[in-house]
Amino acid sequence: MYYPYAIEEPDISEVSGFGPDSDIDIYDHQDLQQTYSIHSISQQISQISESEDEEEEEEDVIDQSRIFNLAEVKVFLDEVICPICCHIIKSPKICKECDQSFCGKCIDKWFQKSPNQQCPCCRVGLNYKNNYHYNQSIMDDKVPKVLLKLLSKLFLTCKYQQDGCEEIITYDFREKHENHYCQYQEQVCENIGCFETMFRKDLEDHQLECKYGRVQCKYCSKDQLRMDIELHLQECDCRPILCEWCKLKQQAIDFDDHVEQCEFKDILCIYCQKKYKRYDMKYHTPIYCLKNLYQNSLEQIQQKDQKILELQKQVEQFKSNKLMEQSDLNQSTNEMLSEKYKQDFEEEVEEVIEEDIQIEESDSKEQQPEPSDYSEEQQPEPGDQENQDEQKNKQNQQQSEQQICDDENEFIKFYNNMQNKQDIFINERLKEEDLIQKMKKVCQVINNLK
Repeated sequence: MYYPYAIEEPDISEVSGFGPDSDIDIYDHQDLQQTYSIHSISQQISQISESEDEEEEEEDVIDQSRIFNLAEVKVFLDEVICPICCHIIKSPKICKECDQSFCGKCIDKWFQKSPNQQCPCCRVGLNYKNNYHYNQSIMDDKVPKVLLKLLSKLFLTCKYQQDGCEEIITYDFREKHENHYCQYQEQVCENIGCFETMFRKDLEDHQLECKYGRVQCKYCSKDQLRMDIELHLQECDCRPILCEWCKLKQQAIDFDDHVEQCEFKDILCIYCQKKYKRYDMKYHTPIYCLKNLYQNSLEQIQQKDQKILELQKQVEQFKSNKLMEQSDLNQSTNEMLSEKYKQDFEEEVEEVIEEDIQIEESDSKEQQPEPSDYSEEQQPEPGDQENQDEQKNKQNQQQSEQQICDDENEFIKFYNNMQNKQDIFINERLKEEDLIQKMKKVCQVINNLK
């Protein structure tokens, strides 16, 4: 049952010196004003803290509206209701005197705030000692089994029903469900640096994607932040790197040492200028190296001999081509000259024939004046025309001779150049032959030493 007892406040008029008939004016002294202002501030702070505690308590209470089987438990509902908060009893305590049950938190706060330090129902207490802990001892933590049995018959809805929880739970399993199993209880991500809140049912999915979560590196097995794992995989000392020579994977921390010792790496021989695998360099002795050098020198000499032969063929070909061009030029020049002479001779014959015809016509027409387009002074003389033709022929002949001389000079220069190149190749060949002879001697000395 509920007993609405009001909390008795102390009367300030009973305090000595502060009654209505008192002669003391409390506002006459500045110190008293400051004292009361500080006291009012402390009261406001205490009121704020009390309001926050009350809000927390309201969230934590078991309201009667949460009873699912209300029709079944309506008979004994008054026995499981706290008379202080009017909600279902939590952590019950019972008075030894009147056997009234209360919520554990409700009765503790009652003794803290009540000036009389008495049970709210039976008013039993030890006022003369004014001892809170002693008065509280009238409450017994040993709850009768009957009350516990009545409470166990209650079926409640979850306090997170408004968020979506549809579970119906017993009174005894209520705390475990709401604190550990309810999927609609708000949870804060446990990862350091992440402050996101979500339902318990979404926490597992969030943990798989949270950038502040710890992920194990697949190479070094060390934990890294999920947002740093990609960069770590690229720089991890244990990441595998493929060797391009032996095609085996090595850890990054040991890769440089492996490259320096890899048996399949190509090594350049400084003597024969050829590359061999590192495992072959063990058998690449100085004698074998000299043998390779000797063979390489022979091959180079053969290549240069072949090049000399090709150059000689080119020179001979150029000579033959030049002679053929010269003969063709002479033949064409002679043909041009003979043709020119023939043409000049025909022109002279035609002129003579025309003169004879003109003489005959003049004899037949002596009385008539001879028509003429120009005077005798203006007519060209036959001797002058022949001189001009001879001069032209001479000029053409001189030009052709000059061209022939220029071609001969160019050919001589080219021939001298080719001859110089041939001499250079011959000198190089002689040097190489000397080197080969020296190498043969060295090989003989080495064989003798063996």
